[in-house]
Amino acid sequence: MDILTTLYMATGFVFAAGFIPQIRTLLKDRSGAVAINLTTCATFTICTVISFLYAWLNNGDVYFMLGSGLCAIGNGAVFLIALKRRLEMQAVCVRMQQQY
Repeated sequence: MDILTTLYMATGFVFAAGFIPQIRTLLKDRSGAVAINLTTCATFTICTVISFLYAWLNNGDVYFMLGSGLCAIGNGAVFLIALKRRLEMQAVCVRMQQQY
């Protein structure tokens, strides 16, 4: 395995590790994740899923699949947690409006 292949394979793990602080922050968030742009997160998630599917179905490169798969999982987690927080906050706002 050459150095570029090794570095490329490592990027999947670096991406995955890079999502951990964002995911932890979102899990603690009670503001409705208003600072997270859901359109951007959804776009990143869709693009990385497409990259993974390309690697899996057309390319067959295990390192490409690993890197894009881990990135897709991280992007998807951030998107889904942010969406959940946003929906929870909207439900709270609706309940508060109904009380008054």
